[in-house]
Amino acid sequence: MLQFLDAFFFVFHTAVIFFNMFGWVRRAWRKWHVALVLLTAFSWFALGPLMGYRVGYCFCTDWHWQVRQAAGLNVAYDSYLQLLFEGIGLNLTSAQSNILAYGVFGLMVLAVIFIDVPTLIRDARARRNAIT
Repeated sequence: MLQFLDAFFFVFHTAVIFFNMFGWVRRAWRKWHVALVLLTAFSWFALGPLMGYRVGYCFCTDWHWQVRQAAGLNVAYDSYLQLLFEGIGLNLTSAQSNILAYGVFGLMVLAVIFIDVPTLIRDARARRNAIT
């Protein structure tokens, strides 16, 4: 079961990261993109400090680390990105993974502000105008 959960978290967490990065591309996904970016921001900036962790806390990473620890696997990483990149042969330091994560998150927030929200507003106005 622990091996399944470890594999599940690799797939799920990586899918979350990619959707955070590219969910704005398809118009139909934009409301879900906003929701996931907001959930990520909540985890990073509210949940982490509230639980006594640093900014950037990810509950997916925390759960994955718990599964890996219970399975006797390596959890000596500061971030999921370090584990992910090591899997493709690249070693990131904690500082490098933080710069990458915060930089990409900043780009995701810009996508929400300049692409998702305006599109959602236009779509809502169009629906409202179609009704009247």
